[in-house]
Amino acid sequence: MKVEEQNNCYETKSLKILYDYILNASKNGDTLELYTVWTARKIYR
Repeated sequence: MKVEEQNNCYETKSLKILYDYILNASKNGDTLELYTVWTARKIYR
């Protein structure tokens, strides 16, 4: 596996975890947490 492919795989897993986390936060109505996650995501883009 090339380094680039590994990075893509890692990124995909990270996004999946983040996505699950966001869904979970919105289901629980934890908007502050949700906002924090989205803000962090924008910063690291």
